[in-house]
Amino acid sequence: MNTRAEALTDEFTLWLDRYSPRRALQANEQAMAAEINALMRVILKMAPASDYLSWLAKVTNQLDYQMKTAAWPTVAEVGAACSNMNKSQALHSQRKFPSLDPVAIAAKRMNAGEDVADGWLYGRGAVELIKSGAVSRETMRKYRSALFFAYRDLLGEEKAKLREADFIARHEAAESLDAAATEPPRGEPFKRMPTSPDDQYAEVYA
Repeated sequence: MNTRAEALTDEFTLWLDRYSPRRALQANEQAMAAEINALMRVILKMAPASDYLSWLAKVTNQLDYQMKTAAWPTVAEVGAACSNMNKSQALHSQRKFPSLDPVAIAAKRMNAGEDVADGWLYGRGAVELIKSGAVSRETMRKYRSALFFAYRDLLGEEKAKLREADFIARHEAAESLDAAATEPPRGEPFKRMPTSPDDQYAEVYA
């Protein structure tokens, strides 16, 4: 079974047979071999680790399209074709696999009216979602109302209210933690004061 390098070399030299060495190389077999090696170094350096023959076919098709003579392409021309192919495939991959940011995914689902976990309505996830601005307050309100009504239908009015209160408390705690993490300190600790026999000192900030 051919290795990656062997397979690429076989395919590329087969493609080169459709063209002629440049006139300066035709009378010098050693120079032709060196030129092929130089071209192959570019191919081997820039080809992907997998699906490389399909990649090479696209590169040579691009070269067929852009070449203006029947002479072998230069190292620069092959390098440019390889680079353009890699950029094109990278762009295609980004379009195929959009952002995997969980906040962005949750926002997309909510804006499309799809189900999301409770954590995106109350708590740390909800705090991040609200901060992102990707979901409107009205959308958030509708989802929270729908959650309450779902619990009401399942558990009854009183238990649903208790569950909602728990959610609100969890969300307020998450907001407090977020504010504490993002708010710059107002000053350095400058004094310690006794508070109780069990906890004798507490830092007081300016």
